[in-house]
Formats: sequence, C-alpha cells, structure tokens
Amino acid sequence: MEVIVYLFYMMTMLIMLTKSRFVNIGVDCSYQFEPEYMSMMANYIIDHIDMDIEMEKRTNEKTRKYWVDKVRVVNVEGVELKLNIDGDSYDRFFD
Repeated sequence: MEVIVYLFYMMTMLIMLTKSRFVNIGVDCSYQFEPEYMSMMANYIIDHIDMDIEMEKRTNEKTRKYWVDKVRVVNVEGVELKLNIDGDSYDRFFD
C-alpha cells in the first residue's frame, strides 16, 4: 500500500514538473521596472506632492520649513507614501 502511495506521489511530482516547464505560472511583472514605466510612476507621484513652486499659498521659506527633515504623508490614489526630504535634496530641486 505504501508503495502505491509513493508511486502516485512521484507521478504527481513528475507531472507537475513537466507542466511547469511548458506552462507559464504566475504573472510577469518585469515591465514595472522598465525606465519608461518608472519615469511615469515617478512623475505621477511628483504631481501629487504640493511643493507650491509658484509660491501662491506660501513662500519658499515656509515651504522649505514644512518639507525639510520632516516625515510627510502624500496620498496617491489611496496609497499613502511617507516622504522625508533632506535640505540638500530640497535645494537641488529648486536650483
């Protein structure tokens, strides 16, 4: 009886191994790391960050004080992203 169970187990493993060689299982997500897609995602996130570049709501100093060295949450279509911008990165953004 144990031999029959073992043979069925081995046959099942052999069938699954053969199937996996010829049938794609799962989803290929490699497109997410292509430069065009990454650029689109970065620009989409940047569009949701309120830096007030035109200084309509606040001055550059107030915006710097609000963003630099603080953890801020940006909501991008229901996904909350935590941002922590250091002073050098902020200054490079406005140069």
